[in-house]
Amino acid sequence: MSDFLNFKIPADFIEPRVRPSLAELEYGHREGWIDADGVIRLCTRRLEAGQASPTEETIALLLSDEADQVAGLLEGSDAGHTADDLRLVWRYLALAWAYEHREDLGDALGVVEMLYAGFDYPSEMEGFVRYMPAQPGQTTGIDALMSRWEEFVRNEGEFYRGRDRESETD
Repeated sequence: MSDFLNFKIPADFIEPRVRPSLAELEYGHREGWIDADGVIRLCTRRLEAGQASPTEETIALLLSDEADQVAGLLEGSDAGHTADDLRLVWRYLALAWAYEHREDLGDALGVVEMLYAGFDYPSEMEGFVRYMPAQPGQTTGIDALMSRWEEFVRNEGEFYRGRDRESETD
């Protein structure tokens, strides 16, 4: 995460949007997108729903003064995954959180630009980065950028909800 972006994404925001895998949780926690209490909260909800893995159950059962153990319990969960794959869910969540809180951010499109840089300039974000040229046929202006940002968040949200439904049936 960029040093300029200091927001943590709350578990209450994450839960209805995506069910991060343990590897994604480890990446998000290590990169500072979610704190230990948020990881515990997500694992607790999975345990309550009867959907927790053994590691998630262990994390869920930590006492509040044991939150410092989360990183160690998650360690190694990302083995076999590339950082590029694991960061996609956090790119979506960061953009969704920023979009939902855009009125509070002052310069919401400036936050988009920082996220664009922080996530290594993904081409999927170019359509709503203020300094990038519009594609042929695309409308220009702030409203058009905001519309494309909203569309990105909506489409990614649909992808992750579909992914989560598929994993529940496996």
